[in-house]
Amino acid sequence: MNCGFGAPQSAADVSSTMPGSKFEFTWGSGFGGNWPHNTEPLMTYLASCGSTTCDKFGSTKAKWFKINQQGQDTSGKWIQAELPAGQPVTVTLPNTLAPDYLTRHEIIALQGAVSMGSIPLALNSPSVVIKKPTKYAE
Repeated sequence: MNCGFGAPQSAADVSSTMPGSKFEFTWGSGFGGNWPHNTEPLMTYLASCGSTTCDKFGSTKAKWFKINQQGQDTSGKWIQAELPAGQPVTVTLPNTLAPDYLTRHEIIALQGAVSMGSIPLALNSPSVVIKKPTKYAE
């Protein structure tokens, strides 16, 4: 996936996982260290890579669909409040996926909203290879 504005090439990081698995995203600051903000919604999207492998797929043609969104828990605490302590965000992948997919994890960067319509997005976008389940020995 092309990460960042005007990224010239696809990201080569590929992770293998099974449908229904938990997948973790760890966020860091652009200046090193942990993600500094604690009050923002999180969203996760997938896009099929079709008949090519995700490390070669042109993500500008991706058809994204949302699989998860997280805001506040039942106590009113933002899920993202754990990121400054270095904790990952955990997302469960759908059980119905076939290989291969890109993931896109977004934070709506509310701290950057300085005027109407100016909320930027922060992206964390690794490639994921969803492996086909294998038969279990009985």
